[in-house]
Amino acid sequence: MSYIQLPTRTSATLTAPSANPRIDIVLIDINNSLYVLSGVEAATPVAPKTPTNYLLLAEIYHRVAETSIKNADDTTNGYITDKRSLNGYHNQFLPQSQSWGDVIITNQTQWEYWFGDGTETGTGYTGGGWAYSESGIVTVTMPENTTVFLMPCVDGGTTTSFNGNSAYIMKTQVNMSSNTVIKGFNVEKTVVVKDDDSTYEDDIKFITTYKYQSVVASISGASFSGITNYADYSVGDLIHTTEDNTFYTVVSTSSADGGTVTVNSAISGSYSGVETISSMVTGITHEGWSFDGRGGINGYGGAIDGTDKNGGAYNIQFCGKSTFNNKIINHAVSYSSVGGLGGGIYSDGNAAYIEALNIYSCASFGTASGGGAYGCDYSTITAYNCSATGGGGGACGCDYSTITAYNCTATGDLGGGGAYGCDYSTITAYNCTATIPGTGDIAYSCENSESIWGNSGTIIPIVSCTLGGVRLGHNHVANDGTAIGTVSTTGAYVRTGA
Repeated sequence: MSYIQLPTRTSATLTAPSANPRIDIVLIDINNSLYVLSGVEAATPVAPKTPTNYLLLAEIYHRVAETSIKNADDTTNGYITDKRSLNGYHNQFLPQSQSWGDVIITNQTQWEYWFGDGTETGTGYTGGGWAYSESGIVTVTMPENTTVFLMPCVDGGTTTSFNGNSAYIMKTQVNMSSNTVIKGFNVEKTVVVKDDDSTYEDDIKFITTYKYQSVVASISGASFSGITNYADYSVGDLIHTTEDNTFYTVVSTSSADGGTVTVNSAISGSYSGVETISSMVTGITHEGWSFDGRGGINGYGGAIDGTDKNGGAYNIQFCGKSTFNNKIINHAVSYSSVGGLGGGIYSDGNAAYIEALNIYSCASFGTASGGGAYGCDYSTITAYNCSATGGGGGACGCDYSTITAYNCTATGDLGGGGAYGCDYSTITAYNCTATIPGTGDIAYSCENSESIWGNSGTIIPIVSCTLGGVRLGHNHVANDGTAIGTVSTTGAYVRTGA
């Protein structure tokens, strides 16, 4: 079932056809304005095509000499047919099986109905799994196979810090399950902001955790044995192992050897003892909207600094094959002894195959690392104007990844304006800076990685990168590593050309 609750709107006057039946369609645009698009009269009329950037609400079948529009066909008058199910969007981004249903949100009241008002006794959809987390923040679980479609907020609970548009206020922590989608209608006009009046404002973010976790008695080749809940795992599940901190895909399960899960490739060597495997959350999609953290970064508003917390916008544990291409902007964390890594996105090295291409003005303060992202392996990360007072203005600890950083900065002694500690990765840095000399404007301590110099006219070093390299474009010529600013790069190599 689908849910739509829109503000009261009145259409233009409807007119009866003169010679043959006609089908009109009722539409709403990104500003929640209502329109009626008239069809063409014909013996067998056809409804007009829904224009781009409009949402179809209903079809109206008109008859010659009709006197009213009915809710059902009485064979004499016109009648209206509800078309609010979003079926037309399924092939683009909607899972085919819903838990909440296909939810359309247009105002703050609707947002709080589904995502909570910050209190455990909120009046919204309690089937979402509202509960207190250990830190006291109310956590709402978004069930598997649920899609939320965000329209621009019409009642303006608040405004954004980066463009002044009306925004939804996020008052809870949201735990995302597999195959959940939040799709916005327009990235600049559809905005969610953190509640800066909350006692637990530093905990307001999107999170994930594992679906299933199991103790493994032994590992041999591609088989994990002695798993009592082996039946919880399905073919195609992405799993993470503590033994080698690697990701595998389940190819079969059986009851043999106390319960066995077989994966797509073998672990080098055999192990016995207590090990853990975790089934990961996958298939999450966020796009077409902005998430404003009110972090006070680069002149944007707010003062939520994420003290002691990891991940300003997202803390994704055991998450894979997911896309966070919404605009992640103005989020901050601040490091202490218990946390504060990943200004935009954080994982403890157990997230993989993540795509996040729109991380803007996020920061890690207090010697924290990973201004844009931290700990996402096999991922594609693009960060703009992000900073870290530790290492990796754009990204930190994202191995086997493709990292692109624009105007990112590292101010601490770990360095790496573009990236720090991102091994086996490709790093592209445009106008990135490490403020302490010799700590690598492009990258620092990225083993077996290749860095691509994106600047024009300035020497930018890559530092302490074993088997690392620098590739030059924009008609630059390099004689050796030293000429382009490489320092302490064991086995470094240089490529020239575009």
